[in-house]
Amino acid sequence: MPDSSGAMSGKPVWYWCLTGLAFMLVMYVASVFQYRSTYTSVYDESAVRRISLSEKLPVFQNVFLKSYRNFIGNCFEIFQNSFLYLQPDLENILQ
Repeated sequence: MPDSSGAMSGKPVWYWCLTGLAFMLVMYVASVFQYRSTYTSVYDESAVRRISLSEKLPVFQNVFLKSYRNFIGNCFEIFQNSFLYLQPDLENILQ
C-alpha cells in the first residue's frame, strides 16, 4: 500500500521473489513425488503384464490358427461337397 508520500510500504521485492521460489520448489517436489508414486508403479505393472501376455501369446496364437484352419477347411469341404452334388447336373447339361 502506498503511504502519504507515495512510497510503497511493506516487504521488499526480494522477499516476494524468494517466497515465490520457495513455493515453486515445494510444488516441484510434490509433483515429482506424485509422479514417482503413481506413474512409475503403473508402468512397472504394465511391463509385468506385457511380459506375461507375450509368454501366453504363442498359446493363443496356436489356438486361433487351429480354429481358423478348421474354419477354412470346413468352408472348403462345404464348397467341395456342394460342387460334387451339382456335378452330375452339369454333366447332363453339357452333353
